[in-house]
Amino acid sequence: MKQAIQEGFILDVLKHYTPVESYYRLVKKVEGDPEFDTKRAKKKLRRYVESHDHAIRLKAEIMVDHFHEQVIGLNKIGGQARAMVVTSGIERAVQYFNAIRDYLRERKSPYQATVAFSGEHDYGCGKVTETSLNGFPSSQIADRIQEDPYRFLICADKFQTGYDEPLLHTMYVDKILSYTSAEWEKLSIFLNFLIPKLPAPVEEDLSKGILEAIDMDSYRAEKQAALKIQLPDADAEIEPVPTTCGARS
Repeated sequence: MKQAIQEGFILDVLKHYTPVESYYRLVKKVEGDPEFDTKRAKKKLRRYVESHDHAIRLKAEIMVDHFHEQVIGLNKIGGQARAMVVTSGIERAVQYFNAIRDYLRERKSPYQATVAFSGEHDYGCGKVTETSLNGFPSSQIADRIQEDPYRFLICADKFQTGYDEPLLHTMYVDKILSYTSAEWEKLSIFLNFLIPKLPAPVEEDLSKGILEAIDMDSYRAEKQAALKIQLPDADAEIEPVPTTCGARS
């Protein structure tokens, strides 16, 4: 990454970033005190909270307000800057598309959003596609984002690698980014391909029913200080990719 940045092939996305912490309170809506598997329950609760329509709306407002005030307001790329919203999945991307579209209209913004994901997805009472939401064919997304009024590109596993768009200035990320080790990243990629090919074990879901037992009482999102990650070894060279494979004990 450092070599590519130094040679001008990519921008340093770690130079300026602002984390946003979320705070929420869940309330129990059942009389009893059921017990659940802690690890699985926490994952379900976190997913429930961060995908809640109220939470999505608040985060969408933060993104839109930041874009208008800190990107367009500061005339980034001569006022032609675009933004990408990176989500954790198709359903979350559609939620953001609806929330950002609605908030842009409420603030009487001249801009619009477009969404990118693969295939057809069940959402609400029917199925949605890029074409049905955007109003134009999928093949036109990359070209349309270069034209007004489209300034937000909301993605679910598309346009995140190998996408060259000079007008793309700001990226809003609402998904887990968990790598500090190249070996872990390689292992994760391998397992992502391997797991769908393995037979699924039959086991009891000890967190089943937890979402029916709680409700979200409050949620707020708070921007933290702008930060910078310094890539180590300024003058280091990238090692070549090994041409042999093997196992390590």
